[in-house]
Amino acid sequence: MRLSTILCEGPHDQAFWEGWLENFDIKSLPEEQRTSFHTQVRSLKYESSRREHALQSGTGDFVGVRPVDGNSFLVQNLKSLLRNNSKMRPATSLSNVVINLDPDTVEGDRQTGVRLPDVLRQVQEIDPTAQEQNGEILAFDGNCRIQLVRWEVAGETPTGVPQKQTLERLVCTALQRAYPVRASEVAVWLASRSDAPTPTPKSFAWSYMAGWYEDHGCIDFYKDVWRDRTVAAELEQILRHNGSWRVAEALAQNTR
Repeated sequence: MRLSTILCEGPHDQAFWEGWLENFDIKSLPEEQRTSFHTQVRSLKYESSRREHALQSGTGDFVGVRPVDGNSFLVQNLKSLLRNNSKMRPATSLSNVVINLDPDTVEGDRQTGVRLPDVLRQVQEIDPTAQEQNGEILAFDGNCRIQLVRWEVAGETPTGVPQKQTLERLVCTALQRAYPVRASEVAVWLASRSDAPTPTPKSFAWSYMAGWYEDHGCIDFYKDVWRDRTVAAELEQILRHNGSWRVAEALAQNTR
């Protein structure tokens, strides 16, 4: 059995990945089957988390999507997975690990956020022979690929979109491109509030959710945007442009 793991910051990222991977026929396991997944992979020495959602491809391979409660815990989880990788073979193999984060940068602030070379230095503490190749890290003689996905959208910030590079900016940009009138209405609403704090990225996202996707709630909102074909087309364009789409494609190819 081949296994891939996506380490992300929180449940909103987790929901977004689940909606995204359904485009590649990698589907979430129903709640009642998740216990079986955790039992199976733990018997193979994979350190799963109860918050980790299991997705399965048509060929029976698994993708775990694990929220780790923030950027600061991503490296810790990555190192733990890599240390345990050798214990899992040959029954299964950890074929891919995706590190997914918000860069939390703003245009012009001269900050870069975490980049692939930063991840490589951490991986080399576990496997000194690991190396970067074609935009990903190859570890354990090339048997494990580590990839970095940063939620970001390049270019100017249009009306109705937060400036900080986060998942919220990415989703709000897709919504703004798909439904520009909604974006204008969100901007007007946020500016019109009396005694309100400065809008954060979540302020923008929740305004779209409450206005047009209120039946789904905050978490499912990030999965539901993939069900809207107009928005999904814009999401694909953004993710292709920032290089993230190829990561999802690689996950799909590895489960065939």
